[in-house]
Amino acid sequence: MTYEAIPAELKDRITAAAQELYEQADCQRFPTVDAVRRHAKADMNSTSAVMREWRKAQQAAPVAVAVAVPEAVAAASTAALAAIWQQAQELANESLAAAQAAWEAERQELDALRKELAEAYETQAQELEQVKATAANAKELHKMEADRLTADLSSYRDDFRDAAARADKAELQAQAADAAALDLRLEVERLQSSTEGLTSQLADKTNALTKALADLDEVRAKLSAQTAKAEAQDAAAKQQIADLKATAGASQKAAQEETAAARQAVEAAKAEREAATVEAATATARLAAAEKQAADLLDRLTKAAAADKTDKKGSKP
Repeated sequence: MTYEAIPAELKDRITAAAQELYEQADCQRFPTVDAVRRHAKADMNSTSAVMREWRKAQQAAPVAVAVAVPEAVAAASTAALAAIWQQAQELANESLAAAQAAWEAERQELDALRKELAEAYETQAQELEQVKATAANAKELHKMEADRLTADLSSYRDDFRDAAARADKAELQAQAADAAALDLRLEVERLQSSTEGLTSQLADKTNALTKALADLDEVRAKLSAQTAKAEAQDAAAKQQIADLKATAGASQKAAQEETAAARQAVEAAKAEREAATVEAATATARLAAAEKQAADLLDRLTKAAAADKTDKKGSKP
């Protein structure tokens, strides 16, 4: 991202963070790009671009050396040409030294920036490894929990099948008891219709019927209790299944989000490293061009001095 494309609010936030960290260091050293990025909570590309401009602003603006002949030189006599030429050479050398010092400072700045970006990349790589390890541990824990819940669910299903079998058996017993009671009632009615002299037998049958009805009520009560227990176990098993699904969905989504964030951090670090490489190449090209300009300036001054000497010799009587 270029400096001009960065939003003004983000520029102000990064600049304020850099200034604050710089003042905390008693203005003795510039803060690193990674420290400013963390403090301003900005991305590495924007922070790197803004920090370059901020660091340039903290340095004294270079003053261009005048290439025109000074007024004192123009007013001097021809006899002082040697001294003037010496002064011109000193000015050229001073200009060249100043330019070289500025280029060297800029090169050191770029080297420091490249080192900071490399350290930031290594830090983000380590953070990515930590995120991956955390995601792997979470996935393993989730798998263990899912296996445990699956085993519990299988056990609950077995218990439910056993309870259902017992309920079916109790139902058959209840039906048999109902049939026996019906048979007893029919027998009592037959005995009552056939003879009134069998009172004692009728009483025995009546007692047997009463006991059978009591047994039937007891069987029905047991059947109701077993049915209620089976329904409660079924509801608990369904709730366990719902909880398992909810836990699995949340864990998987969190792992996917952490993995996506880690990948984005790696891509950003790669882009920043490539940008630093391009900037270093640009600075090297600028240095070469400046050295060529200085050489051309010195060559022109040498030729001018030679021309002046030739003119001086030609003007002698």
